[in-house]
Amino acid sequence: MKFTKHQKETILRIYKGDIYDITSYLKYFNLGELVKFDKEEIINNFNSDDIPKRYYCRNSLIRKYSNIITENDYFTKSQNGEINSDNYSAYSLNLSYNTGIKRELWNGVEYSLDFYSGVYIANCFDDILEFLTLWQFLISEMLILEIPYTFSAETLGLFYIKTPNRTSKNLTLDERIKQINFEDFTYDDKYYLNTENYTLSQEHCLMCKEYMNKRIYPSKKLGLFIKKRYTTYGESAQNKTLFVAYLTILVSIALTIIPHFQQKNNLSLKDTKLSLETIEFTEDLSKKLDIIINKLDTLTKKLSPENTHTEPRNDTQY
Repeated sequence: MKFTKHQKETILRIYKGDIYDITSYLKYFNLGELVKFDKEEIINNFNSDDIPKRYYCRNSLIRKYSNIITENDYFTKSQNGEINSDNYSAYSLNLSYNTGIKRELWNGVEYSLDFYSGVYIANCFDDILEFLTLWQFLISEMLILEIPYTFSAETLGLFYIKTPNRTSKNLTLDERIKQINFEDFTYDDKYYLNTENYTLSQEHCLMCKEYMNKRIYPSKKLGLFIKKRYTTYGESAQNKTLFVAYLTILVSIALTIIPHFQQKNNLSLKDTKLSLETIEFTEDLSKKLDIIINKLDTLTKKLSPENTHTEPRNDTQY
């Protein structure tokens, strides 16, 4: 298998212990970003917003848009004798953090991710797939070990993707009041976000589910693999066999051509000095080919099944 420069660096970092899971891979190569919402700014925007912060509802009625009145309306009607203030309860509007603090259900467990504290997210899902492809290759060659690891919300955060913040900035005041959660009188923080929203990609999570609760650890063979210039034992043996085969073909061709050169040169031996030099060259080449043939025979015997070990000895210490 041919590796890119980036893949070779990744393998080396796995061997050195710098990369051991998806998160460490993305952070080492700076392939993610820490997304952090400005909570203070959102609170200030909420406090300075002209949306009414206090509401009243008749005690005998359900708290919903059609049954609530604003503080201004309440005092006006109370002063005009239209309502009895003893029959009404007051409610203050608070800011909710449904967008900045997300609660995600994964594998039957709820995880909380706080975008106000910061969530580390992958820049591109393809970067994760590239790493997992390399991970799978190293496993298949028994160059790394997989170790179970406790899953955390940090891993889940990698799979958030940017989504447009579709909150309309042109709603009328009455339309905005309709967006209030009248059960607890809260107003969602999404209305004050000046950035993109983030949504967990369940599809990406499912694709990587097998790797999300695992870490990898280099086996002893990985050091030898790197020393052999990222070539597996099987590939190394195959390359040697191909070298022998190609060299054998070359020698066969040379042995077929040399006699013709020798015969032609013998005919013109007395004619020119060049012919004599050619004969000396072909004779020297013939001797060298004999040496190559002998070495090929020796190498072929070494690569025979009875002389080939299935696994090289590796005493590399970690």
